[in-house]
Amino acid sequence: PKKVKGSGAADSSAPAPPDAAEVADRQQQAAPLGLAGDTSKKKKKKSATTSAEKTRLADARKKQAETTPDDQAAAAIIADGPTVVTDTVAYATNNGGGGFETPGAEGLFLEADGGSDVVRNSTVVSAAGSLGFALEARGTVGTTVATLQNTIVSGASNGLVVAEESGATMTVNADHDRISGEFAASGTYNPGSTVTAAAPVFVNAAAGDYREAPNSTATIDQGGPEGAGDPATDLDGDLRTVGVAPDIGADELPGAPSATATGTTGVAGDHVTVFGSVTAAGGASQASLEYGTTTAYGRQTPVTEVVPTANQQLISFPISGLAPGTTYHARIMIVNQAGTVSSNDLMFTTASSPAGGAGVPGGSGNGNHTKPPTIHQSGHRTAATISGKTYAITLPLSVSCPTGESGVATIALTVPAATKHRKPKHPTKSIVIATARITLAGGHHVNPKLKLNHTGANLLRHRHQLRTSFTLKAHAGASVTISKSGSILIKIKLPAHKHH
Repeated sequence: PKKVKGSGAADSSAPAPPDAAEVADRQQQAAPLGLAGDTSKKKKKKSATTSAEKTRLADARKKQAETTPDDQAAAAIIADGPTVVTDTVAYATNNGGGGFETPGAEGLFLEADGGSDVVRNSTVVSAAGSLGFALEARGTVGTTVATLQNTIVSGASNGLVVAEESGATMTVNADHDRISGEFAASGTYNPGSTVTAAAPVFVNAAAGDYREAPNSTATIDQGGPEGAGDPATDLDGDLRTVGVAPDIGADELPGAPSATATGTTGVAGDHVTVFGSVTAAGGASQASLEYGTTTAYGRQTPVTEVVPTANQQLISFPISGLAPGTTYHARIMIVNQAGTVSSNDLMFTTASSPAGGAGVPGGSGNGNHTKPPTIHQSGHRTAATISGKTYAITLPLSVSCPTGESGVATIALTVPAATKHRKPKHPTKSIVIATARITLAGGHHVNPKLKLNHTGANLLRHRHQLRTSFTLKAHAGASVTISKSGSILIKIKLPAHKHH
């Protein structure tokens, strides 16, 4: 089965839904994944549809002759053959001006040629006033069963249509979905008791932003359990399950982040490092430090990415260009989809001369501080071994903590979005495939051991090797947090062959 994640998805930062040219470009990008790149009459089926279906479609397809109701409609995503669609946003943009042959007439078109289709944790909608369906499941050959789970299908009277051509059987089973505008033209539609038409609330549907709004009670924590092999993150890189259950749709609303500014180290006349801790609450987050001579601050460090976990993480911000003998205020800012949060205000005073020394919050720069941990990379590749349903790896890294101290290290392993998408809309975006939090004992070193999440295990299983990037951060006592980044190649360790 083809697996699709994010193809044809709306860009939440876009000011408006994509026009016909952009939709056509998305279809061309989807072609390497086995999706149709040609939106015009890709395959003609000579089998006739039922009279009931013709009656239904004739009103909608004002500019399309009834003699060709089997021509494939243009859609944001056209899935031909057994397909798995996950963490995807697809919407119809046709407002009725060009009929069903207009690009964007449907959000998702499942052309079923037998076997099984799965649409999970996705959001499929038809734009306001659109004549197209949000999702059309059409059986063309053989017997096909499609499963919808944790998915939003929204389109007023044109949400979901289930159809089958002569000689074919099409069945759609739905579980933990929010589906409006269902219509079983000639196929079979089986909604479970957890399927309702309760309307989701989006951030800004008019602008193509189909992320959940904080008041979308119909979808938040209302999904069914995730299965083995499902992606561990949503379309934005947030953890798939943040609350008591997954959210319904392509987006998972993270919790509110938090931040605490703890202290300073390396205080000199013109530079200092401010450290503290942040919690991403499961959301893809960014943090920065605001600082200045008053609580109006006025200056800000570059943004740093925060690993989307539920655990507290240590963070530090080196700043320079300060005035000697001056008192400054600083606070940590962290933002994710749930909102922006600032830490407490932290005051420190720079040394009277540029040479300076170590310092404490609000001190003069003469305090003593713990030495930071050390990080060493001994290689650039490692082998992965099977561990249950995933893979375990030991990274060629070593983290050691000074004698008499204790500390903590965090590590995140990522792959570029291009590993999952041939032509990613955001080529710089990365996908987290493993994280770990390590306790450091004084005078000892640790080689980080990790287990790949569902996304990482699936990628490695299919590709046999992955070029990954790591970010390792370590902190001991009141020392500054140190970090190291690099790349590591992971290969599956093959079992030894016995010679006879």
